[in-house]
Amino acid sequence: MTETMNNFQNKEGSALLVDGDNISPKYAGRLITESGGTKGLRIRRVYGNATKLPGWDNAPGYHLVHSGDGKNSSDMLLAVDAMDLFLRQNIQSFILVSSDRDFSHLATYLRENGAKVLGIGEEKTPEAMRKSCSAFKILEAKTESDKKSEADLVSDKVRRFIQTRGPMAAVKIQDLGVHMNRVHNIKISKFPEKN
Repeated sequence: MTETMNNFQNKEGSALLVDGDNISPKYAGRLITESGGTKGLRIRRVYGNATKLPGWDNAPGYHLVHSGDGKNSSDMLLAVDAMDLFLRQNIQSFILVSSDRDFSHLATYLRENGAKVLGIGEEKTPEAMRKSCSAFKILEAKTESDKKSEADLVSDKVRRFIQTRGPMAAVKIQDLGVHMNRVHNIKISKFPEKN
């Protein structure tokens, strides 16, 4: 990846633009590393509704751009900023971070007009976005495997609790929630599924 990033550096610097509605702040540090470090990275911005992006507001080195809560407002603001950076500030290297296809047209436009576009996203990123960029980097499963490990640990605790009730036991979800919070300090509401 470092060799690829050397091709993305230029004297005007690079812009790292993150779809904060789509990418978790747990990747904040890795995104800077995957973008070639801070040396040529002039701009680091995260776009989204600041009231709904806990974690990004504390991510070191990033400027959180509040987009409000309108439909696709963060996507539109990111695209407008990218075009401004390209046309008025002569930024020629972009790192677009998103796991959806919303920025495939932007990536295509920038690339066709001479800019270098590195896309970064999770494994679920559609081919349309991947192929629109000059190069695409998948956020590797290292963080995802940590997340799965945590989920596996929680599953083991749930299984053990149910097994203490007997081989044919049934447990009410609210009783399980109380037990997990009291004994393991685990709250169901902290998980994305909420159940």
